[in-house]
Amino acid sequence: MVRDVGTIRFDLEVEFRAPRRIRHGVPPLNARGRIVPRLDGVRFTDLVDRFEQQAGMEPAGEAYGGIVPALLRFDGGSADRHFLGHEPRTRVLACRCGEWADWPLILTITTTDTTVNWSDAEQPFRPARDYTAFGPFRFPRPAYDRALADLSAALAATVAFDRETRAALRR
Repeated sequence: MVRDVGTIRFDLEVEFRAPRRIRHGVPPLNARGRIVPRLDGVRFTDLVDRFEQQAGMEPAGEAYGGIVPALLRFDGGSADRHFLGHEPRTRVLACRCGEWADWPLILTITTTDTTVNWSDAEQPFRPARDYTAFGPFRFPRPAYDRALADLSAALAATVAFDRETRAALRR
């Protein structure tokens, strides 16, 4: 049964880590942003965790994390392009370590003029897992496009901040 989602957000969550090395007396900026979808206010990672735990899947719980935006460059483009399903199968979540090849959640994303649909969830390292009852999820296209525009603005601001901060540290 299709789950209609009223609100979609793509949060850019930032995790700060202790620096490994200090150069020239200045600790490196060691923040790593990750894109985590929120459906009706709930982190998509939490929805997957709950589903896998209730289905008795092992391992389950806290296995997934958001997509590291820098990895989208290797996937042919921008967050907009990625989350609109430019590939037949799209990684929507990565491993909690941030590497999207380790433990991704892959979906089919289809779009029309009025909706965006996420369906056919898959964990490629556990092909026997059955995600049939997880989704599909249907989003109103205008809300989805606004969420992607908000994400793009957040990513642009992060890049600008990073450039300015690096320039200030060089002075």
